[in-house]
Amino acid sequence: MIIKYFDTRSRTASGCIDYLLGRARDRVGASVLFGNEDLTLGVIEGSKLKNKYGCGCISITGKGVDPEFIHTVIKSFQLALGVGLLESQVNWLWVLHTDKENTELNFVVPFIDLLTGKNLVLFNKKTDHYLISSFRDFFDAEFNLNSPLDPINVKSLRFSNGLTKEKKASQISFHSCVEEGIKDSVIKSRKDLAIFFSINSFNIVSVNKKSIIVEDQETGEFYSFRGLIYEEDFSFSVNFEEELLQCSIAFRASRKQRKEKAYADLEHAISLKRTRNSRYAAAPEYLCEQMKIAAQEVLKAKQYYLLPVDVPEQLVPPRAFEDMAEATTDFSSCVEDMISLDEAEPFNLDDFDDSCSP
Repeated sequence: MIIKYFDTRSRTASGCIDYLLGRARDRVGASVLFGNEDLTLGVIEGSKLKNKYGCGCISITGKGVDPEFIHTVIKSFQLALGVGLLESQVNWLWVLHTDKENTELNFVVPFIDLLTGKNLVLFNKKTDHYLISSFRDFFDAEFNLNSPLDPINVKSLRFSNGLTKEKKASQISFHSCVEEGIKDSVIKSRKDLAIFFSINSFNIVSVNKKSIIVEDQETGEFYSFRGLIYEEDFSFSVNFEEELLQCSIAFRASRKQRKEKAYADLEHAISLKRTRNSRYAAAPEYLCEQMKIAAQEVLKAKQYYLLPVDVPEQLVPPRAFEDMAEATTDFSSCVEDMISLDEAEPFNLDDFDDSCSP
């Protein structure tokens, strides 16, 4: 499982939803799982806040993932991020993408408290990194999902964002030469790698623990070589692929230990998140005020029933019964919110069931 947050600073909410569903809502392989795109868009565009919304994606390896498992992931993710909050405070839109190799669960969340209209930043890439990582690791271990931490999934070359097709092709071509050089024992260390770059007309611009940045002497183009091979602690063994396979086998064999650690980490992360969310918790006074307003509407609608039995039908207000039903529903909703606030239970990791595993 991979969980990503996307940068929304340069993308409008309408542009985001158009990408997820298509401008005419006809994108192939896209469907709304939960929520309503028009409602979510209306909430975001109606806000005057600077930080209006957030979006991201949960990617699960493979297609045809069990719908029940998808529901478990979505519900658990919402509970983890919204721990301590009422469901009625947050609007979620979930869009399923099946047009790629993996199953993608895309989410859009207005950063607005639906009860108060105030700012409610449900997630932040920096402050919630620990929570999201723990959530991912727990699900990967609990349901035996393909993990990005599995050594076999560590990429030997990672590309920078916004790289053109031409630069990407050039980088892949040279990277292949580097891999061959390692297998042929031509490149045995990072020093040898630097020499290999120089021989092939690349100037070393900078070197750090995770990458090597070079400049093409002929074109003046800069390339950032990142990935397993370019990291400081890479062994440069001729059998590095076989060694990765053995490390992967050991990683998968440690599933029980990984699950126990992830469980403890997730409990702690959720506890911290509950504390951060406490500033957004619905105040009982606010809900009581909403209950008073709803109760007044109920009484106002009820007065129509106090008319004499033989009153002419044409004198009864047309929307009397509809108003009564709507007001009663609003009042009941306020009561339910009060009960939810009073009887809120901690996030329970034991609720997950192996039977939901795809």
